[in-house]
Amino acid sequence: MSESITFIDPNGVDTISYSSLKSRAGSYSIYFVKRTDATVDDYLEHYLYINPLGYQFDNSGNNFDKIIFPNGAYSSINRKNIAGAVTQSDDGTRIYNSCRDCKKLPNGHYGSWYDPENFKKFTKAWVFPSNFEVVKYTSNRKGEWKLRYNTLTYYGSNVNDLIFEIYFRSKSIETMSDLRRDLTDDNIEIAEGDDGVRVSFSENVLFSSGSAELNESGQKVLNKLAELVKDKDHSVVVEGHTDDIPIQGSLKDVYDTNWELSAARSLAVVRYLASVGISENRLESRAFAEHRPRADNSTAEGRARGFQPVLRDSHRGEIAHNSERTGCG
Repeated sequence: MSESITFIDPNGVDTISYSSLKSRAGSYSIYFVKRTDATVDDYLEHYLYINPLGYQFDNSGNNFDKIIFPNGAYSSINRKNIAGAVTQSDDGTRIYNSCRDCKKLPNGHYGSWYDPENFKKFTKAWVFPSNFEVVKYTSNRKGEWKLRYNTLTYYGSNVNDLIFEIYFRSKSIETMSDLRRDLTDDNIEIAEGDDGVRVSFSENVLFSSGSAELNESGQKVLNKLAELVKDKDHSVVVEGHTDDIPIQGSLKDVYDTNWELSAARSLAVVRYLASVGISENRLESRAFAEHRPRADNSTAEGRARGFQPVLRDSHRGEIAHNSERTGCG
């Protein structure tokens, strides 16, 4: 009987998996495709936990090295990046294939396999973060699928050599599409990151230099933005960022450091969004000054980019605007 649970990171490619196997065999082996001069530690580099500890390493084979457990049961936790197994379609849907580039092994097996017989029971679950939704799923072997909330599980009986394909997509795709349709100015850049959809604005779109008062063009942009997101259930997190040039001259009378300037601009955006219909319980203000720069602060171009406002539509129910920075198993 094999059971595994894979937890997928919000970036969609980093995973942590718990796996266990129980059998009536006198011993059990985990096989690794042979690598020249590889040690047991090389093969276990991404394993966080193994039980039992009394395993043996055998590298005498021609095609495989293996870890041998002294009984027919084991459990493990390992981390893995599945980027090589994930592709993305034109509409933003991600397609995970558990055996995308794998080939039949010299022993005739492929995918998730057991030897010398089939898995009597095989259960595999994928736990997706809240920023993704599962679209569809399939396997090359018959089995029962269950999707409960954000967890997808396959249950198989008397199966072997399994391959899984899962289609999933960001919940922010619709928001990103709307933003790209309505915010078409060349000074606005829209992209999706690990933390959601980011909408970045060129320097001085929202504020004049050294000012925390929204200018007319900034108000127009935020009016459009508010219309697009006010009926959604996202939070709106406004982040203030600056370049690394210290406050100088008469500005010192208003803002002692970049902390005060970034905070003032962040609050200005929060207050304006509240005034045009965004519910205040969805709003949050953050300030980072120069400490999380979007670009290289050593160049004038980088400093200019570091002073850009950004809206981030967080997958975890957040939308954030950055008043200084653009910021399976």
